[in-house]
Amino acid sequence: MTENHSNSDSDSRNSSKRLVKILVIVGIGIPVLVELMTLFNLINVQIFDDEEVQEQPEPVAEVRQVTEGDTLFRDYRFPVTIELLRINVSAQEWRFELGLSVPDSVDREPLEIELDSMQLNSGKILAAGRNRSWNIQEGHTPPRIQAEWELPNGDIPGTLYISSFQQMQNDTASRVQQEVPLGNIPVRYNRE
Repeated sequence: MTENHSNSDSDSRNSSKRLVKILVIVGIGIPVLVELMTLFNLINVQIFDDEEVQEQPEPVAEVRQVTEGDTLFRDYRFPVTIELLRINVSAQEWRFELGLSVPDSVDREPLEIELDSMQLNSGKILAAGRNRSWNIQEGHTPPRIQAEWELPNGDIPGTLYISSFQQMQNDTASRVQQEVPLGNIPVRYNRE
């Protein structure tokens, strides 16, 4: 009977050892497997995904600055040409002048142009003020629409926000807004 008892004790010890070995292998193997998969994913992302991003760079839209002679609302019924773009500087003040010309066909249909605001190079925003809106009515075709704004000394306009009410084909008017980045603005010094 002692042989059976010692035989079963050795079998239970062997099965306990086997169970401990299996648990140790599982306990160590699972974290090692998780770490290896994480490492593989990191390597895969760094090597293969970076190449795809580098091959397909996103196009950067070029911002075209406008100067005298350029046309606003070019793709619409009534384009407007910038005829005058100037800064007058004196000892007392800085003034920004803007002159626009409209096409000859405006005499048949009304057109309204509105300066919403102006952003200066310093980041300040100026409201359009009293010279905010120009109405061109039927039968009146001015060669140029001109307005002036007083600027803080030393600051120049960088962007105009301008709107045009364009007549559409179904007798409705649509407000078209444009952000107009300004290029080099001539500066004229007045001695007073």
